[in-house]
Amino acid sequence: MLVLAITSCTSYRKTIKEPMKAHGTDYLLEQMKAKEIRAGYFTARFSAELTKNKEKMLFNGQIRVKKDSIIWMTLSPALGIEMGRLVITNDSIKWMNRLENNFLISTTEHLAGMVHPLLEFDLLQSLILGNDLTLYDNTQFKSNIDNREYKLTVSHRRNLKRQLKEDDIPEAIPMQSIWLDPLSFRITKFSIRDLQDKDAKIDVNYQRFVEMNSSLFASQQHYDIQGGGNKLNLNITFSRTDTPETSSFPFTIPEKYVSIK
Repeated sequence: MLVLAITSCTSYRKTIKEPMKAHGTDYLLEQMKAKEIRAGYFTARFSAELTKNKEKMLFNGQIRVKKDSIIWMTLSPALGIEMGRLVITNDSIKWMNRLENNFLISTTEHLAGMVHPLLEFDLLQSLILGNDLTLYDNTQFKSNIDNREYKLTVSHRRNLKRQLKEDDIPEAIPMQSIWLDPLSFRITKFSIRDLQDKDAKIDVNYQRFVEMNSSLFASQQHYDIQGGGNKLNLNITFSRTDTPETSSFPFTIPEKYVSIK
């Protein structure tokens, strides 16, 4: 049985290695991009378990995404009423707290300070959809096979939009790794490391892929994020996923609400 298992594993490794040998890393990148979720809009409901610095919270919500433009979310305690509403764009973050009648309007740097120094709109959008980053250079990737999956790795991945903006976006990602399913070419794992700070990281695992129009979406996502003194662990289960032709993003702050810093 052991010999059979070793033979089978060797044969499988040889099979998935052939396309990489024949076409190189560019082939893997092309297949990954071709299988991404490309819809202009994405909507879903979700349930989540968040542990931040040892404090645990359970909540449900809705999420709506307009590609490259806006991420909109509502948050509710388990089986409770809406407690807050969040809107993230390329340059701003808005939070409305319905429980305490206050609101916050700030830059995306505020989000980076609360969660992780590298977190900005493009990265957040890509993580939710399970897509690769869109604003970063993809010419320096190296590839190999790791645990029966394709693995793409790049160091100091440059932000191509950096020169067009101010300091509100990272200059580069220090170290990034992406694991691809050899059949679907969808991302199964995503990792970012800071070469200067070994405690700073972003790890994401994607599971239970479901069909969504012509794409596959990971209905279960696990996040392990550390950086800036924060330690965050997040498990999300998505349901009622859809890619409608359009969507709305309501966010009206009542007059009685107080602004917070």
